[in-house]
Amino acid sequence: MSNLLKLSKLIVSRLLTSLLTLLGITVLSFVLGQLAPGDLAYSIAGQDPTASPSDEEIAAIRTELGLDKPISIQYINWLKDLLGGKLGTSFMSNKTISSELRLRIPVTINLSLLALLFLIVFSLPLGFLQAVYKDSLFDKVFLFLSSIFSATPSFLLGIFFIIIFAQNLRWFATSGYQNFKSLILPALTISLSSIMMIARILRNDLIENFNENYFLMSRAKGFRYTFAAFKHALPNAMVTLFSLWSNYLLMVLGGSTIAENVFALPGLGQWILKSINAHDYPAVQAYVLIMGVFCVVIYFISDILMLFIQPKLRKGV
Repeated sequence: MSNLLKLSKLIVSRLLTSLLTLLGITVLSFVLGQLAPGDLAYSIAGQDPTASPSDEEIAAIRTELGLDKPISIQYINWLKDLLGGKLGTSFMSNKTISSELRLRIPVTINLSLLALLFLIVFSLPLGFLQAVYKDSLFDKVFLFLSSIFSATPSFLLGIFFIIIFAQNLRWFATSGYQNFKSLILPALTISLSSIMMIARILRNDLIENFNENYFLMSRAKGFRYTFAAFKHALPNAMVTLFSLWSNYLLMVLGGSTIAENVFALPGLGQWILKSINAHDYPAVQAYVLIMGVFCVVIYFISDILMLFIQPKLRKGV
């Protein structure tokens, strides 16, 4: 009961820290909007290129949007709108940002989760087998491939996959988003180099664990090398893996721009690139906020999972 109480207190502490971080992200996102060059009221009033807005029209819009109020009041009102799901209107499409996000977030999340699935399914057994069969031909081949793929830009991989699997073999569509199958090539494009890299990290971590006393003791008890590695060494390496996987998921969520542009996917990455080029500051502001929320949520879940997986992290709490 005492350990359960300590664990509950730790989880509550992490939750409070995450909530404070979310509050800080809202402040950062709001300040970003305030520091953006130009006048929001003038931009809205001047959407008609054939007419020049008058000072009275601009002043009326500023009053309507509450831009004539103190910054603190503007932040509170903005936060209220945010909690109500109102993120403003995109200058680029003249649609509400909420509607844009509803269309694009599912694409990026599905792409990111599929890439993470590929990462886990391939990097875990690959790194484990490389460690168990250290210095074998299998190990040397994948170490060589790891160096190759780590140095290859992801957009080149994407073009290569399109040429081979889409244009020649015609297994997949060359671009666009029709169904879940459309995400396979983009997910492979953004995950392949990371699969090799994380497998290599796992290999080195396991090899270090093979020299620890607990592993040598399990071998002395008569356990097979592979079983001892799976039963005792691999769980100790899972904390590192969980940290790497969570960081990778964040990287894909925030950095899927290249894959989404190469494969013409209507996700967040393609949308934010167009928004930046169009100086669509409300969209950029919303993107910063959404990605900040993703970061906090993913790190919180990762921290809690690691507490359950690795009891050593709970000691001293």
